[in-house]
Amino acid sequence: MKPVPVMTTVVPPLSGPDVGARPLIVGAATKVKIPADVPVPLGVVTLTVAAPLPAAVTAVICVAELTTKLAAAVPPNWTAVAPVNPVPVMTTLVPPLAGPDVGASPMTVGAGMNVKVPADVPVPFAVVTLMLSLINAKAITTDVTPVVFSVGLIFGGTTQLIGGLIQLRNGNTFQGSLFTCFGAFWISLAAILQWYLKEVPAAQAGHALGLLLYGFTPLVVVLWLASFRTSRVVVVALGTVLVTFLLLGAGNYGGHATLIQIGGFTGILAAVLAFYLALAELCEFSYGRTVLPVWPLAKV
Repeated sequence: MKPVPVMTTVVPPLSGPDVGARPLIVGAATKVKIPADVPVPLGVVTLTVAAPLPAAVTAVICVAELTTKLAAAVPPNWTAVAPVNPVPVMTTLVPPLAGPDVGASPMTVGAGMNVKVPADVPVPFAVVTLMLSLINAKAITTDVTPVVFSVGLIFGGTTQLIGGLIQLRNGNTFQGSLFTCFGAFWISLAAILQWYLKEVPAAQAGHALGLLLYGFTPLVVVLWLASFRTSRVVVVALGTVLVTFLLLGAGNYGGHATLIQIGGFTGILAAVLAFYLALAELCEFSYGRTVLPVWPLAKV
């Protein structure tokens, strides 16, 4: 804090300075009280006049401790806060005919691109099932069976397994489980027939194949029961696959050639239904509308 300056004019002696005006303080004041007979020079704003005064007279000038600053005449500018854009939420209200359950699918947040991916394209299953079923139905000689091994390992197994993993990643649990399970089945069957069946005694080869088919039959039952919320074509197709597994399992385990041949016919029917599902889904994806009906099943 600045100290308050005090200016004191002590009464000069009678023989002090001459009477008159002399510039002492120049400031911003504009009102000066001076004797009328003293001329004010130009440019002088504050003037101190010294004149003989009576004894014991003291003049004191006090400077205020505070400075008052007037408020600005123009009010301050106010900047409004820009509103925040909400995050867009996109939901799919209508599922594909043979796709997930009716209702809102998990939301997609952000500016990404939505691409509809066909959910039911069981082409690998249909191809390898048709090839093996033609052999079981005795429509083709068994000498070409090694060709089925390679197709089952690569196309029916690996390709279908990868497709199932993609469906699981996209949140389609039923299709993902269906494709991964049957993909793993075809890989297992191809590996057994190509490399491991020769380690089994010839008399027990039928029992080994029957055990494989019986082991996968409960899995087919689970998938078939879960398909009652998809479409009628899927239900019939998986039901046909279930019957085929039972016939082939019993035929191989018990050595019944007739059951194996009947299982070949039901396998051909299952392959035809799988091709129909693939065609229906691909046509809907390509044309943007239903071309082949699959008769979806609504929720109960």
